[in-house]
Amino acid sequence: MTPLPQPTSRQEALDGVVARIIAQGGPSRSSNGNCVYRSEFFDQECACAIGHLVDDETALAWDGVSEFGSLGVITLSVRGFLPDFLEADKEFYSRLQAAHDETPRINFFPDFFINIRRLCSQYDLTIPESAR
Repeated sequence: MTPLPQPTSRQEALDGVVARIIAQGGPSRSSNGNCVYRSEFFDQECACAIGHLVDDETALAWDGVSEFGSLGVITLSVRGFLPDFLEADKEFYSRLQAAHDETPRINFFPDFFINIRRLCSQYDLTIPESAR
């Protein structure tokens, strides 16, 4: 999967990630329901929020670190696994990841959009049109 270009702003990251998650049709989950940085959904490659910002090698390495689903951005930071651009704003990216990971699979999009609107409010960002 080709990652999004490295974002130059929080808004750019948010817009790109939301658009990609909508295009893939839902969250990135393993067969046992855990969040993962890369997965397949009906033969379509999927990625979680932060998974859309890194290459396959990085995402698959992160998935290989834990058998219990994706590690959070803060844990990846503590372990020294984050690329510099994520490390520079790890609190924001952690919350963007949580908007994906903490949304139940059932009725995913309405709840995901609530989480995205909350994130926009916290960071004074514009709500993507698709999440309104």
